[in-house]
Amino acid sequence: MVSHQHGMTVTKTLQEGEAEPRCWGFSYSQAELRGLLPEGASLLLLRVLACRRAVPPDLVFPAIDAEGHLCTSIYRALGTQQQAVGSAEAEVFVIERAVHATAGISTVWHSSFLPSGRLARQIQVGCPMQVLLQDESVLDETGGVEPRPPFPKQPLDWEEDVQLYSWFLDRKEELRASHAAYVRQHPELWALLADFLQALLLQQPRDLVSFAAQFFAPFARQQPPGTRFASARAASPLPSPPPRRPPASEE
Repeated sequence: MVSHQHGMTVTKTLQEGEAEPRCWGFSYSQAELRGLLPEGASLLLLRVLACRRAVPPDLVFPAIDAEGHLCTSIYRALGTQQQAVGSAEAEVFVIERAVHATAGISTVWHSSFLPSGRLARQIQVGCPMQVLLQDESVLDETGGVEPRPPFPKQPLDWEEDVQLYSWFLDRKEELRASHAAYVRQHPELWALLADFLQALLLQQPRDLVSFAAQFFAPFARQQPPGTRFASARAASPLPSPPPRRPPASEE
């Protein structure tokens, strides 16, 4: 079965003994496959219905029969009954699945399930063969979800973990090399920091953050609306030059 954007293509291969295999191909459109329930999904649906002990009325799904033709599957609850499982007896829930083909004889299956959802018996109406569960040890199963085993959180000391500590050292050397390369590629960084430290030591402001914001405001790419420099209306963080004195007149 191959699904594609236009629908699905099904290839059926039949080989009997040493004879050459025979192949048939079937193609279906997306509209025809809407709601399709293959055999595997049908068995899963039967188990879910058996665990709930209820089948909705008029439950019908499209399916593909053994000949590769589209058909319909109708599900119906037949109630509960007692069934032998090995040397013991258990109550099973029986569901009927009828596959109605467009041409030919319809096929009817009766499937019996234990309360745990395990298939206990499956027969095809009109066929002498049946699938029967003989292992009575499965009767102890409840069908519930097993509780997850507790996994307490273990304290992690990464410095004691050899692998994590090795990753830390590798990352540390990688960052150190990256930072050193960046400083070498931008020598203007040292001049910028030197100017800032010089202005900081000369002014010695109490609010270092505001002082740094005013100092580096002219270097910002996105300026707020207003003057070009944020410090134009505020006190300059740089020391003011001494006032000029007029030259002394010669008498």
